Amino acid sequence: MSSKPGIFATLCRLCFGFITGLVGLQLYLESSWEGIFPVAMFFAFLLVVGGRWFLLGLLGFVMPLPPRKLTWGLAGLLMLALGCIGPTVSSAYQKSQEPVRWKAVAGSKDPVAWQIEYRNKVAEPFRRTEYLSRECEAICDKALKHSDFEVIRSQAQLAFVSNPKDYDDGARKAISEAWSRLQAEGLKRVKPTKLADPALSAAFKDVLEALAANPSRKVQLHYEAEGSLAALSQDKQFFSEIDPKYRKLPIVPVGDAFSAEAHKRRAGQVCSALQTSFNGVWPKGMMNIQVAPGDKELPGDVNFWVHATVHRIPGFYTNSDEGKITSLLYKCEVQWLFRITMDGKEIGKFGFRSEPAKHVSYRTMKNDPAWAAYSIVMDSAADNFARLIVGRLGLVPPPAPESYNFVR
Repeated sequence: MSSKPGIFATLCRLCFGFITGLVGLQLYLESSWEGIFPVAMFFAFLLVVGGRWFLLGLLGFVMPLPPRKLTWGLAGLLMLALGCIGPTVSSAYQKSQEPVRWKAVAGSKDPVAWQIEYRNKVAEPFRRTEYLSRECEAICDKALKHSDFEVIRSQAQLAFVSNPKDYDDGARKAISEAWSRLQAEGLKRVKPTKLADPALSAAFKDVLEALAANPSRKVQLHYEAEGSLAALSQDKQFFSEIDPKYRKLPIVPVGDAFSAEAHKRRAGQVCSALQTSFNGVWPKGMMNIQVAPGDKELPGDVNFWVHATVHRIPGFYTNSDEGKITSLLYKCEVQWLFRITMDGKEIGKFGFRSEPAKHVSYRTMKNDPAWAAYSIVMDSAADNFARLIVGRLGLVPPPAPESYNFVR
């Protein structure tokens, strides 16, 4: 036997022993189901060490403490025993707690309650199969109150695409109903427009219904472009008939304004222009558009196809700087085609021909390439067509920008 410990040492053993033992006990019960080594053994170690300190603290008030070898030997044996039975004890504890935790959240429409009272207190293997579906319903209910399309879309991705086996029809119904209600509220903000194309508006209605039925659907934008600008034989006649002072003006070279890289960048601009237009007439997130990763239609998604064909037409535009004509640009027109497809079927389309450079205000910087004006002209044409698409679909497009800049 050792001497009786001092009051300070005794109190420290009691305090640290109680805290360590309590934490060890909680972790031992909640997590030892994961396996004997190292999980159950580690938590058993915390429990036993804390218990040893606490018991020695109690003994220290009344008698000298037993030898350390004895107490540590007994603690080691107890730790091994608790570690071996840990998975069984912990599994039984989890099974007993699950009905209690379920009763605490059953019927709740608060996702935070589901997180704190069930997800955090019942390990995944012991949760009910319907847990994710009921939590999903609570999440959608909150998202509906906050008009949060993104949250509903993320739940739809899980329930319809990523893990459909983990969710039941009740969850999918809740997702669709929440989306439909938000969508209906958003559509109330849409003002009638004379630009609407009845056939295309009907097709767009089908798109909205498809998104409501399955909000995990993506709206993919496919942008295709072809053609460029070059000199025509008629140019000679043009120069012979115009004012002599124009004959001395340089013709801006086309450069890379219609290169594959430029068209790829322009696809992003059309996508951005459409997104801005949609966000301007109904709640943000109601429809998210992304540039398609390839040129093939993706099954299950909504596909917007934009095709641009650039043609040179006789004549030139003048390029002015502070009211002074400085150069000439090849005159051109763009033939546009817009189509909507779903599940391999074309449900709507329209074509449009534009002469984009008639009146375009733009700014260039010193570092911009010589051909920047052509790129800006095409960018402005793409932006105008994106707003025209919105109008034909039955929505009021936002106003056109007052000026454009060269985008690299």
